[in-house]
Amino acid sequence: MTGRRLFRATIGTIMTTLNPYLNFRGTARDAITFYAEVFGGEPTISTFGELQMAQDPAQADLVMHAQLTSPAGLVLMASDTPDGMELTVGSNVSVSLSGDDEA
Repeated sequence: MTGRRLFRATIGTIMTTLNPYLNFRGTARDAITFYAEVFGGEPTISTFGELQMAQDPAQADLVMHAQLTSPAGLVLMASDTPDGMELTVGSNVSVSLSGDDEA
């Protein structure tokens, strides 16, 4: 990712940041752990089971939301897509817009 910069812009009086949100089929925990080793930082991971959102008990350990913030300010988010939901490899990246609105 040499030469790439984190996108930040000011919209009105709110500083906004675009963050990649990666979707996986059962490997989000491994991926966010790998990115933590590469970029630094400590990931936070919540599972479908912890949040009582698992439709199937076999999928309770899937990652509902994970986030890594590196010491340099890079933010990556990830989740597992449960069976029964569509996941197309190659288009499994979304962009999250976050801001510092204090309202």
